[in-house]
Amino acid sequence: MCRLVKRIFQSRLLFVLSLAAIFYGLFLVPNDHQAGRAWTEIWNLGHIGAFFIIWTFVFNLFPRFSRLSLFQLFVLVIVSTLVLAELIEIVQGWIGRDNEWQDVWDSSVGALLAFALCAPQLQTLSRWPRMAWRVIALSALVAVPWIVWSNLADVVIMNRQFPVLDNFKTPFELTRWRGDRAGIAVQAPAGQHPYLAVQFRPGQYSTVKLKYFHRDWQGYQQLILDVVNPETRAYRVILRIHDRWHRQHHFALSDRFNRAIILKPGYQRIVVALSDVAHAPKTRRMDMQHLEALELFTMDSNVYHQLDIQRIFLE
Repeated sequence: MCRLVKRIFQSRLLFVLSLAAIFYGLFLVPNDHQAGRAWTEIWNLGHIGAFFIIWTFVFNLFPRFSRLSLFQLFVLVIVSTLVLAELIEIVQGWIGRDNEWQDVWDSSVGALLAFALCAPQLQTLSRWPRMAWRVIALSALVAVPWIVWSNLADVVIMNRQFPVLDNFKTPFELTRWRGDRAGIAVQAPAGQHPYLAVQFRPGQYSTVKLKYFHRDWQGYQQLILDVVNPETRAYRVILRIHDRWHRQHHFALSDRFNRAIILKPGYQRIVVALSDVAHAPKTRRMDMQHLEALELFTMDSNVYHQLDIQRIFLE
């Protein structure tokens, strides 16, 4: 069996075919947010397998790597993996796919696992140092499923909470959100309701996005956001909602729901009629069964702005 595995990873043809398959999966398989968060989390684990396969082939196909010291090889593997993984995320962002730091971590774990199991320099070490490297790699690998399991647990919580989209009562709910040039953190002051603290940063756009939520809003009349503007002055944010077909309409402004909201100092309740959301696209009706994103963002701001989101729900 070991000889068979070694022969597989010494095949240049299989290496090229593997690279082609990995390229296809990373760049050509479209994101399907409607497939559900559970499938998304499992799919993202492919970064571990991709970089494990790449480095295992490299160690077996290119003997020159055996001339490096253990430390030199380790630095080469980790640094080049981080650079390549980050470049992949940047390109994925350009072509409309998700770019996330978690994918970079997963890629690094795959590379570390290949290093610990297959690096030729490790074979020259005594048993215990060699085992130590493998324990480190396996510990990193165990940390990845923990993240996946916690996110899958939030899928259950999210479905039980509905029609509440988020109220920040569990530690997992921050993972539903993403900040694009905006800082986000869940705050839970003693004796107070927990909330999402958002810091909009200066710039053309600063966005906070509810990425994971129950997509089917059919049968409900209103979207309600309980928020607090902790500043002493009012400022404007834009509420944006779009469905799964928005991408096919080239993200046109006329094909989504956009509403400017003036946030006065203190607490306020934002109420949006879902009939307005449904009829927002100019040439069609919004698919209220397959909504994809809810965002709040500032535009052309010269200063930082703060916003506390307490609860988002449907009625």
